[in-house]
Amino acid sequence: MNSELKTISLSEIMIILIFMAALHIMSGYSFLLFHSIAEIFSIVIATSLFFVTWFSKKTIKNNYFLLLGIAYLFIAGIDLLHTLLYKGMGVFPTQSHNLSTQLWIVARYMEAATLLIAPFIIRRKLKASSMLIVYGIITTILLILVFKGIFPVCYVDGVGLTAFKKISEYVISVMLLASLSMLWKHSNQFEPLILNMLSVSIVLTIFAELTFTLYVGIYGFSNLIGHLFKLLSFYFIFKAIIVTALVRPNDLFSKDLVLKESMLKEEKERYQELFKNMSNGVVVIETRDNGQSFIFKDINLAAEQICHKEAIKLAPYISILI
Repeated sequence: MNSELKTISLSEIMIILIFMAALHIMSGYSFLLFHSIAEIFSIVIATSLFFVTWFSKKTIKNNYFLLLGIAYLFIAGIDLLHTLLYKGMGVFPTQSHNLSTQLWIVARYMEAATLLIAPFIIRRKLKASSMLIVYGIITTILLILVFKGIFPVCYVDGVGLTAFKKISEYVISVMLLASLSMLWKHSNQFEPLILNMLSVSIVLTIFAELTFTLYVGIYGFSNLIGHLFKLLSFYFIFKAIIVTALVRPNDLFSKDLVLKESMLKEEKERYQELFKNMSNGVVVIETRDNGQSFIFKDINLAAEQICHKEAIKLAPYISILI
């Protein structure tokens, strides 16, 4: 395995722990600052995921990654609105935390649904432009429902989370568990390293959703832990797709294609070994100028020995492949 890419290294663990500790300290100073940084981190990753998969759509044969890339662009957009509408930000004139909580639920439903659907379209033909339009329409409808006050209330100031919000988190968790099961049913379509990182990301997302059922105040400890889990889950998505695309791009292709390339490589090595150890001398030449001249392309060991020992009798013993 390429040493440049592992599931997670000791140095990464140390960096993550230091970063988490810094965020925890930051939350004590300003929860809004902590929340903004954590959300921006995931938004940047989600947007990068879209650009990597979108500009590689002609070479990526596994549509699981392409669907995720398209979906995460819209998830990033909704998360950005969630961040800007967070109570206390002052970007929009709202005094309620309900809007940002509704947007959170919308984004998580979209994420869970995408992860659940993605394994079923690995082998299907997928028009990227059509999927972009579909997600655009779905996102627009959901945002209209939220901003028109049609979407169910998720948070009541002074009371806390509504039953709909808590139930939604459990439903999303079940959807994520189902998506994890379907991912492993199609495990033969993924490189083991990518499969493991995607699985870790989904599990961390489930932890985040369950944690978000516990908080009462929007600046509470469980809210902090939930955002840290989300941050980690997006980091593993980053590792699985974006880093892999840069370090081991072939791993993003269909595993069948990778296996075919590996088989071709093995066949070539077998041929070279056979050619090298043949008892008959063989010379491979390439003709030039319509047969008027030629150049030597390859010669095996037996031919070299014959040339060295019996140069005069070379012709009867060497087969010339043209």
